[in-house]
Amino acid sequence: SPDVRRPVTNSSPRTFAAPFNPLSPTTRQTTRALQEIQSHFGFLTPGSDRRSSNLSGNLNASLVSPNPSPDEMVIQARGRRQIPITFSPDVTRSPIRQRIQGPLSSRLMIPFQTRSSPRKKLTLSDTPPGVPTGMSAIYSPSPDKLKISPLAKKMRLDPGAGVSPETAIKAISKKQLENLVEKLLINHPQLRDEVSSLVPTPDLNPLEEKLNFLKKNIYKSLPNTRLESKTDSLAYNRVSVHLQTFKKCVVENARILGEGQQWLSLLDYSIMAWGYVKATPVWDNPPHNNIRKSCFKHLATSVMKALKEGSFSREQCISIQSKLQNLKGDSDEMMVCLKFIDFYLTDSNQ
Repeated sequence: SPDVRRPVTNSSPRTFAAPFNPLSPTTRQTTRALQEIQSHFGFLTPGSDRRSSNLSGNLNASLVSPNPSPDEMVIQARGRRQIPITFSPDVTRSPIRQRIQGPLSSRLMIPFQTRSSPRKKLTLSDTPPGVPTGMSAIYSPSPDKLKISPLAKKMRLDPGAGVSPETAIKAISKKQLENLVEKLLINHPQLRDEVSSLVPTPDLNPLEEKLNFLKKNIYKSLPNTRLESKTDSLAYNRVSVHLQTFKKCVVENARILGEGQQWLSLLDYSIMAWGYVKATPVWDNPPHNNIRKSCFKHLATSVMKALKEGSFSREQCISIQSKLQNLKGDSDEMMVCLKFIDFYLTDSNQ
């Protein structure tokens, strides 16, 4: 070949004037890769610019991906994120989506209806027409006026349109009734003695019915099979909620009678509720009987408070003592009340 020179014939060993320098493996791989790119995309020809086929330079992004994907178009058209001035829920008509979806998908989209003639926009505000914006606070209704309906206000202003007090008093709550009687006694002090004589003794029948109902709920929650124990921890877990409700009722009723200073009724209630507490189950695990002991303690405390605050006669104290004697075996708390009665009777004899 013309590249290889013939050796010089002389006495020296045979040598080549210009040694053959083949391409390195990296160069051959790069050349093969460029040829594959040219054959794949078909935009490079052997007579194209030599700068594009430079082995040492990087490939241009336009040569590698002449047709960008839809995701690349979205990224290029996105730009810097900007907060829109107005909220627009019409996300199907953005320019980017129209470019990606093409003409076929645009036919399926619901056409946007535009009004042919301009119309006035409706503004929802409390300001009457023709009134400046700064005057809106004057025409806004006050909170006090919103609480009372016009019909109720008309009935309150017209005395003849209302019902009788005996009928209207049935619909008010207990707190409203207390405020009514309090205002009546303040405005008419001469009625205080008459009202005091007319106040009846508290009725304990509703309280007893409520305690009986809650006690039945406790026993209804117990296991009703012979193979299960009714006093173990499993049974207690089933009735613990009803026991808490029973205790709350016992304590709340005693508190109401004490706040009303109805000491004799408080004593009668404590003795009556003591029997219902005694009828509750006794559990095998001693800590589970804490609710039962707590009820006994609250009732004994109520009895002691009634004995101290109430002005009972000697005959009444003897009657109370005879009733409390039957309760001392259930709890040691009642022994304190009996000792107080004994001290009172001894002091009254002296």
